Amino acid sequence: MKSILVTGASGFIGGAIARTLVDQGYRVIAQYRREQPPENLLSIERRGADLIRADLSSEPPDMLFSTDIDVIIHAAAYVKMTGQFTDFQKINSLATG
Repeated sequence: MKSILVTGASGFIGGAIARTLVDQGYRVIAQYRREQPPENLLSIERRGADLIRADLSSEPPDMLFSTDIDVIIHAAAYVKMTGQFTDFQKINSLATG
């Protein structure tokens, strides 16, 4: 069975992707950054997903690659109206290596 890491799984798009993959029988590792996982992630955890709290802005992203992962779906994003290019690049592009 494929192991799929979904970054940004606590968000709208990442959450929908993670739920769909769990429903289709994949082993899902759902990444979130909040202090506590939100209810939508607890719901898919009860259905078999693994949750991993990781800050994608750390270098390298903490605990992100500590498990056996076959596929990464990068749905996390650093979204602001203004900011340093390197901040956007670090999370939106480089975080999943």
